Amino acid sequence: MTGNINGTDPSDTWRRQQAQRIVCILLSAFNTCLVQENDVVLSLMSSIKSGEATNILSRSCSKLDSLFIQDGSAQKMKAIMIGLSHSFPVLSAIASSLLKCVLSVVDKLPWGPGKSFALHAAYKNAIDSGMLEQKDLSEAIANTSGYVKEQRSGFGDALLSLASLCRLSSEKTQQELDLVAKTCEEVFLDRNLHTGGEDKLMSILAGCAAIGDLPGIASFAPNISAAAKKNFVADIVKMLEEIVLNDAEELKYRDAATIGLGILCAMSRSSHIRNQMRKNTANKFDSIQAKDGSVMQEILTEVEKTYSSLCTVPSRNGTSRVVVVNKLCALFSTLEPIAMPGNFSRVIELTLNNSPGNELELKASATKLLVSQLEPTRRRIGFDGRGFVDLCTRLAKMPSNELIALVGPNATPIMATSLPKLIYQIPTGTGEDVAKSLWAICRADLSISLSSQSATEFMVGLKSILISVDREGKPPSKRTISPALLRTLQKFIVTKIFSDLCSDAVPSGQNTTENVWTTYLQCLEHVPSATIAEADGQNCDITHATVFGIAICAALSAKSARKVESWIALQKMEDISMANLRSMLLSTLAIATQARNDNGMKESVLSIFEVMLVKGIDTMTFYLLAAKIAFWWESRQMHQLQYVDMPIRRVSNMTSFFVTRNLSFDVHALSPELLAQLFYSFMDDLPLKLAVLCKMWKISDDVSNRASRIWNAHAQREENSTHHLSNHGIRSLSCVRDIVQLIEGGEI
Repeated sequence: MTGNINGTDPSDTWRRQQAQRIVCILLSAFNTCLVQENDVVLSLMSSIKSGEATNILSRSCSKLDSLFIQDGSAQKMKAIMIGLSHSFPVLSAIASSLLKCVLSVVDKLPWGPGKSFALHAAYKNAIDSGMLEQKDLSEAIANTSGYVKEQRSGFGDALLSLASLCRLSSEKTQQELDLVAKTCEEVFLDRNLHTGGEDKLMSILAGCAAIGDLPGIASFAPNISAAAKKNFVADIVKMLEEIVLNDAEELKYRDAATIGLGILCAMSRSSHIRNQMRKNTANKFDSIQAKDGSVMQEILTEVEKTYSSLCTVPSRNGTSRVVVVNKLCALFSTLEPIAMPGNFSRVIELTLNNSPGNELELKASATKLLVSQLEPTRRRIGFDGRGFVDLCTRLAKMPSNELIALVGPNATPIMATSLPKLIYQIPTGTGEDVAKSLWAICRADLSISLSSQSATEFMVGLKSILISVDREGKPPSKRTISPALLRTLQKFIVTKIFSDLCSDAVPSGQNTTENVWTTYLQCLEHVPSATIAEADGQNCDITHATVFGIAICAALSAKSARKVESWIALQKMEDISMANLRSMLLSTLAIATQARNDNGMKESVLSIFEVMLVKGIDTMTFYLLAAKIAFWWESRQMHQLQYVDMPIRRVSNMTSFFVTRNLSFDVHALSPELLAQLFYSFMDDLPLKLAVLCKMWKISDDVSNRASRIWNAHAQREENSTHHLSNHGIRSLSCVRDIVQLIEGGEI
């Protein structure tokens, strides 16, 4: 399973699936070694199968109690730890959060059954991926050092871990390494220590680990540590030699010391590996040619040098790597306006595959360069851009969680912008798959990252495609799209996208979602009405889950607006849960802004009163009526008009301070309780405003008659029942009374 498993090749996907299966097998065996199988480990296995860790799982792993091993399972656990140690690079590539969870679980094991075999690899990969920092490593070294000093049971396991972790630290750990050397000397040579068994065997390995990688455990190509001093190496070699030559020593310890000497012989500097990596990287640039002496040649030469430097700088070497990354980002940015040969896409793919998860800026820069090369009108003669099209297509068709892990969350909006450039250059069937896959990425951003940027960029791209088709004649670039693909996209907009927006794009405290709904409506304007009529998404029954989306889209259809108003008005307050109250209030604000003429408003007001006569006042009717009157009053600027035959009392207009057409999005951060207070302010202004409008529309008698009947019906119900109104009902009844008084015998 070596190599990058997040690549875009089908074989990479297969290897990733097999790697997930293997890690789950190891964890299953891990669980069987415990005194009692652990539910957290089972949940961790499920997350590895799905490829992502939830926040709940991360918290469960970090709060896990100490784990205990069954008698007779220690040797089996050591084998599992060695297996897991080699799986951590794969686990980090799948999801670095999963690696942190496994590390938390392993750390709960007692010292003795070989957890040192796994800790070195776990911390190395966690630091490289950015999930842990040097301070986390320093804390682990301090805790392990304290256990070694106490020399309790299993201290040999802790000693090996201490030696391995010290080589990962960028801070000075000479004091800890001296402790390793001193303890090894005591274990190897001091007969009064009475140390034996597994602790002595592990101490022999610890002496070797303090010098370099243990082959088959920490690495398959053991490298000697750059910080290892000659005197320290000589001392360890001397101690191992004395054990080997000591006939009085037990055979197993002499054998272990002999193996230790062989391990030290296998260690070497890693310059050969770096040189080989540099050579392989240079080969990727050999096929990319530019004219001698040209600016292009200079830029490509710098890109090659910088990328080669990046491959040789360890990801945990913070300062040096940041400098190289920033330079490569600048070079990629320079290449964006230039039409590059298609085989340069391999450089972009290498950058995405090989850069660690915390280098988001580099991943975003590489993705931006890729998308910039998709514009067919910029192709130069002799430069085939199919390489960029093929790479972008493969990326777009990846599962959303894998793509986000590969390109980083900052690059997903950039990928979303590729749709209008890509879709004209790929077959119809592939175009459908790409559009659906890109939308899945955007939806993941909406639901998981609570960001609407990717979805907005996707909608903007869709709109440009629809607009280009609406134009008479072909565009200047002569780009065409098949009728079948066009119909698929139009249906996709009014069904799948609408359904997903209803689920994930209701305004919340973290995300206003205004831009995504605005661009969605702009797309909908270019979809034929017949397609909308046929689609289930727009013609389905209104529910609490879809009411906000249908209310927003009602701006394009008066019929839909009336349907939404009727549904909202019929909802009883006692049947609305707190979870649904927020979407109901936001939907009411959205539908209240839909502009109508005077006749439409008159019909709406009278219909709402009819609903109150049938359903009572403890419904959403007064919220709806108050919001509609407030928006109508403000949109017509009634407070600025002068009428001769108007009320002598000034009409309260406090709600004008915050009434705007986009109020349903502006108040996205308010809690349901504060949203209800907003509607109460609408209701406070309602009686006087409604009285003025009724006189203007000549419906005072009709409204007064209905309001009086509502009041009388409530009075009779109060006499014959012990049922009491809610606070909302009391406010509504107060509004009814004020409306009757103002229209019939009050100020008007």
